[in-house]
Amino acid sequence: MSKLILIFIVSILVVSNALADEGNLIKQFNELKEKSRELSPELKTARAFHSQKNAQSYTRITTHLPNVSLVLRKEKDFFEEKNASLRALGIGVLNTSWGINYEWSLINLAQIDSTRKIFTENDKSEIDAQIKESEYPVQFTTNFLNYLLAKYKTAAVENSLKKAETGKKEAQIGFDIGQKTKIDVLRSEANLVSLNSNKTTYSEEEQTTKNRFVEYAGLAQSDLDVFNDLT
Repeated sequence: MSKLILIFIVSILVVSNALADEGNLIKQFNELKEKSRELSPELKTARAFHSQKNAQSYTRITTHLPNVSLVLRKEKDFFEEKNASLRALGIGVLNTSWGINYEWSLINLAQIDSTRKIFTENDKSEIDAQIKESEYPVQFTTNFLNYLLAKYKTAAVENSLKKAETGKKEAQIGFDIGQKTKIDVLRSEANLVSLNSNKTTYSEEEQTTKNRFVEYAGLAQSDLDVFNDLT
């Protein structure tokens, strides 16, 4: 097998693995997003508020319906024994009765205004819930990308620190053997101090964006462990 064919096969395998990793990453991200839809405090609050207003609207509708009651009444027959023979023949005065009583207020302006207000609030809560549902994927992705950006910045400065530590050692060795100046050593030390300061800043930023993301999504910190190998 020629070297060119071997290089081509290796390249194909590397690209295939990269695409597989990317596909797995996207799958994990989408699963996390769907999970958070049920856990997000913001969405849960919007849904609960709309459900409450919807229940209030239903209750308000019932107040406009007539008050209906079924009445059964039985009267005492003082001549029950004497009239027994007549009753047996189907003749006699009935001593039971039933009826339906109802009350219906035709016009109650205060009640109508209150009902209109509740219906308006219900419609508004439904629209707000729909807006939050539609905006959620964008907000979720934005918060997630902010966290990843901070995570990459931390990883980048840590990588720079490793190189700077190596550079400082080389500068010190070069100074000891006369190939570097004291200024080179001081410059390498100053670079280390600056990078350590950046590392502290970026680490705090990473934790802040992570906290903001899991709080918004209703997830646990451990849910993001699957993305630890990205850097």
